[in-house]
Amino acid sequence: MASDWHETILIQKQRLRRELRGRRASFAFRDAASQAIASRLLGLPEVVRSRVIMTYVSVGSEVATRDLVPKLFQLEKIVLVPYCLGSELQLFQLEALDELEPGTLGIPEPPPRLRSAPQRQGQPETIDVALVPGLAFDLQGNRLGQGKGYYDRFLRTMRPDAFKLGLAFECQLVPAVPHTHHDTPVDAVLTEKTLYRFR
Repeated sequence: MASDWHETILIQKQRLRRELRGRRASFAFRDAASQAIASRLLGLPEVVRSRVIMTYVSVGSEVATRDLVPKLFQLEKIVLVPYCLGSELQLFQLEALDELEPGTLGIPEPPPRLRSAPQRQGQPETIDVALVPGLAFDLQGNRLGQGKGYYDRFLRTMRPDAFKLGLAFECQLVPAVPHTHHDTPVDAVLTEKTLYRFR
């Protein structure tokens, strides 16, 4: 019975992923919306008082973060970016965007020669704010990712008081994201229109 339920959830997720990939790709105002999200983000109390921020580096139709990273540097934040190592996410302390090159799934990552330096390796417990991508979010904080589980596993390794913030366009919000106990919710979602807080 439990396996049937789990299989149903997986099917629902696959269907929602197909729908949301198309919805996000067809959103015509991604650039302006990303700028609005970045502007609002820099004023959030959690970001203002943070020291260490982890952010994904955007690809494709995701909420853009490339222009955000230099602004975080200007605010003297320590910026960590994730990269894939096997089935897990590891952290790299970024000093410039041009340190990155296409890696797993085409996602910008630090090359091995840089990530191996001990002083550039980040730790999950140091993160104050984590900026989290997703295909869909609901208003309970549930998140739909690409299906590999990288972020779900990683977010569970952070401090309980760290702020897990999903970045999304309004068109990515759905009434309910199918989820199981393996999925890790976020604390809030920031869109071009507003901030939705859940916990």
